[in-house]
Amino acid sequence: MSYQEELQNKLNAVATQAKTPPKAVDIDTHEAKLLAQIEAEFEFAQYDLEESDILRTLKILSIMQTYEASFAHTQSLKLFYIICKMDAINAQKLLETAPMETTLFKKILNAMAKEKLLFKNRYNELELTLEGKSLATRMGMDIFI
Repeated sequence: MSYQEELQNKLNAVATQAKTPPKAVDIDTHEAKLLAQIEAEFEFAQYDLEESDILRTLKILSIMQTYEASFAHTQSLKLFYIICKMDAINAQKLLETAPMETTLFKKILNAMAKEKLLFKNRYNELELTLEGKSLATRMGMDIFI
């Protein structure tokens, strides 16, 4: 073996191997993933409506009339839907997911609380009451993902 070959072998022995890029660690919480999924649902504006969708909408509207104060504003159903999907959510995250004027946000939540559709749990998160969960089921919303 020549001197150059011997030197090259020594260099190859101590040369660093090409490192594979480290795998990304998923640090998103379950809550963050659910919120991202809900936001994607709201952004998807193209729907192929069928007759059953229209009938379901009419059914939901008639059910909502029972809780007129809670669903008086167009954003109310959106807030209710997010709370249903999240099971429990911090009010600030709810407002970030469904941005609106703070006074309107509070007014809607207060109306839902007065009609016993939601409450604050011990962790200061908004959560549906049994009546709220029953309403969500009657509307056909999945409470748990």
